[in-house]
Amino acid sequence: MGDTPVRNRKLTAACAIGALLPVAAAALIAAPVSAAAQDADPQPAVEVSPTDASPEAPDAPTPTSESEIPPAAVSSDEVLPVTPRSGVADSTVRLSFAGDVHFADKVRKQAGSSGLRTLPGLIGDSDIAMANLETALTSHGRRTPKEFSFRAPTRVLKTLKSRGIDVVSMANNHALDYGASGLTDTLRARASSRLPIVGIGANTADAIKPWVKDVRGTSFAYFAGMNAEPLSDEKNPAALTRKWATGASSAGIVLTPKNEAALLSSIREWSTKVDVVVIDMHWGIEATPCPSGRQTSLMARLRSAGADVIVGSHPHVLQGAGFAGSAAVAYSLGNFVWYNQFSKYSAVLNVDIVNGKPAGMSYTPVKIGADGLPRRATGAGAAWVRARMASGARCANLSKTPRA
Repeated sequence: MGDTPVRNRKLTAACAIGALLPVAAAALIAAPVSAAAQDADPQPAVEVSPTDASPEAPDAPTPTSESEIPPAAVSSDEVLPVTPRSGVADSTVRLSFAGDVHFADKVRKQAGSSGLRTLPGLIGDSDIAMANLETALTSHGRRTPKEFSFRAPTRVLKTLKSRGIDVVSMANNHALDYGASGLTDTLRARASSRLPIVGIGANTADAIKPWVKDVRGTSFAYFAGMNAEPLSDEKNPAALTRKWATGASSAGIVLTPKNEAALLSSIREWSTKVDVVVIDMHWGIEATPCPSGRQTSLMARLRSAGADVIVGSHPHVLQGAGFAGSAAVAYSLGNFVWYNQFSKYSAVLNVDIVNGKPAGMSYTPVKIGADGLPRRATGAGAAWVRARMASGARCANLSKTPRA
């Protein structure tokens, strides 16, 4: 970028915090093994799930080995560029998006102040970084009778904030894993947290209410929601959908189709008040490389209502990213901080906003290590991510640059 002023806001802050840590704590967050060393094997393969999984995090089924998925013929004209390491121009507002985060099993040790040490290296250049927090925030309650259930202590909010995450979605199929008691604890944590949480609330109006932020004169409204598809995908009773959706006087998550009219109405309203509307959707079918019909049709309705950036999660694998008209879209970003290696490759998506509009998209390839933490992927792993980003964008009919 030549002499253009650049910044590295979050990395600078992280370094300052690290300098204040005592020697003993510093040893706990020592630099991990390099990504290049981790990606030395020429054929990336899925590693087995941990054998000590608790009832809260049972082993996930092993997907098709990533080395067996044929790489797409990648054209530089169609695939998004890899995010450069050189920083961001001051004239640009960078939004970063990561996939699913939880703190189950071996990732529990990341809940404290010394945890998540690799995150600043992936989101340090962003002005606003968002992730999907896929867990109930409680130590109480009874497990909801469903296939997978996750919970975490409320201190994870402080840890995420300290490592550079600025806002999280909790409109997902694990936010209410510990029933009404767990939901009460989660909402209490949300009320006192310095880390904004969207997509969940005491009633429909509260859950839909966006987080609003101004960055150097550009205004943003962040929403979150979930389509009912992930609940049916997880083989849960249909009644669960009705229980989890928020109502006029009942707590829950923003769930479509029940809350869709209210969600679209709020997006339309806020699109006239701010420059950029962002929504994180939990949707789709696990382990599928292309978006479902429900995802693509809902994306079109969100875009029509005024959403400028639409990102997603739940499939646990990459589904590609690109522009649908002028809207920046990523149907699924895979996992980010995760206890097993259902799919160990994903990406951090970066959307650059210039003059109040999405002007460009890029990504950082990510490999999730055996410790559950994300690091920048290199070598064969990075090539695999590039191929998946290209094939996903192709099957979703997304373009590399904005279209009128």
